[in-house]
Amino acid sequence: MEGKVPEEQGTQASKKVAAVTAFNLAKRQAGTKRLSAVKLASAMPKQLKKLDLQLPPPKPINRPTVDFACMEGTASSVFPVPALTKTDFNVNAGYGGGTALVMLTVVNYATFTTELCLIRCGLDGNQYEYISLDKGGEHSMYNYNRIHTDQDGYLSPCVRFGCSRATAISNVAQMGHCGCIRVYAGPKNSGSATVNTNILISPGTYGKALLVLCSAPGENGTQTFNSYLVSIGKEPKQMVSKTIASKSCDDLWSFACPEESLEITGPAQSQYGIWNCGGNNNNTPPENAGKVCHIQHFNGSERLVLLRDLSKYNGHALLIMCSCSTGMADMTSSGLYLVMIQKWGVKSSFVAGSSNTGKSDNGWIISADNNQLVVIGPDAPCRYGFISNIPEDNPDPVKRFSSPSSLATGLAVEYRGEVFFRGSTIYGWVSEVSQVKIMINGLTIELVEAGQLLEQPDGRFGFQRELTSEDTSPGLKLVQVFGMTSNISKLLPP
Repeated sequence: MEGKVPEEQGTQASKKVAAVTAFNLAKRQAGTKRLSAVKLASAMPKQLKKLDLQLPPPKPINRPTVDFACMEGTASSVFPVPALTKTDFNVNAGYGGGTALVMLTVVNYATFTTELCLIRCGLDGNQYEYISLDKGGEHSMYNYNRIHTDQDGYLSPCVRFGCSRATAISNVAQMGHCGCIRVYAGPKNSGSATVNTNILISPGTYGKALLVLCSAPGENGTQTFNSYLVSIGKEPKQMVSKTIASKSCDDLWSFACPEESLEITGPAQSQYGIWNCGGNNNNTPPENAGKVCHIQHFNGSERLVLLRDLSKYNGHALLIMCSCSTGMADMTSSGLYLVMIQKWGVKSSFVAGSSNTGKSDNGWIISADNNQLVVIGPDAPCRYGFISNIPEDNPDPVKRFSSPSSLATGLAVEYRGEVFFRGSTIYGWVSEVSQVKIMINGLTIELVEAGQLLEQPDGRFGFQRELTSEDTSPGLKLVQVFGMTSNISKLLPP
């Protein structure tokens, strides 16, 4: 979206929702001619040539959700060798981009360090950007923590020597369903109140850190919500807590460990959601699990409902990970928002963001509308994922995932395809009749029209192209093949 969205968004944002919705309606009406051309381009030709390309069987379809909560990796090394902490989290998020929170913890014989990072994932090509949200413990002026990926795009943070752990949650459902948040309710007596979480304050072998969402009921105009990074040291007195939210959020909560477990003190009726990055995140979900959700939508500028029946969640908070892509490998945006739900409305605070699209990283409007939490983002495929201190009422990760249409095409039907090489011939298939664009190093070498597809015995639609001597000349080549459905053609280079 154009321009800078105000950092603090209150109930006035509902007026913006109506205005943007009206603008989008007018835009869609103006695009009627383009949509008609889309239907024509996607129509089945009268006859396709039949030629068996001897295609390999199609790969199994990836499930939209997985049965684990997050990605974790551990490593150990001795001085002076840094620890390369490999994970199974991949930064190639595809259409819609991705936003991840990565917690790094390191313990060695003398010190401990922790860091909470925001990762903006690219479309493909191992594109990503790293932003440090905050740190705890004893960090060096030499900035030991560095974020890397391997050749396949899997995140491999390089941290200080010792025993290390990297833990990642994201808005990409295939990388974890985020169901590892535990919620706690503070006492309801007036004034300040303390809750014992029974979370052991011990760094263990690989270190430990917590991300804590705090909120409490407040009067109209107050900002009684915040989010903290709690770093666990070798001794209870070394525990450090820092807020990652903007300064406008009230700093009302304190953390202590008088015994062996964490205690939180804050306003009465406080609600807490804790992401405990101390291992065991992928074991049996906790009984007091926090509400999480993944939603994606092809047209982010359309109003999208994130949460219904807001009146049930007064006094609670959510941390929402937003992302979008505009077609090229590195042209993605990420935004992190802390949102508070009160009887008088919704308050949204921008925490951090990253963008390589030439537009603002604070490009989402989150507000209340008709007793629902809604979001409007950039005019591009968007992904959303949130964690919260709301008790979970839906334990099934599949039902917590929503995608009304394909992020790549905007179509309700699934569009699939694969590409292969046989000698100097590139060939492949698509599941729907459409154009196919073949590119080398960003330049189009072939545009296969829909009517030129080759019907296969199993119903797939094939294509092939013999590469020229220039195409195969010595040197590193990037080959890309796009299925040109009507909705994504505008996102690709000419």
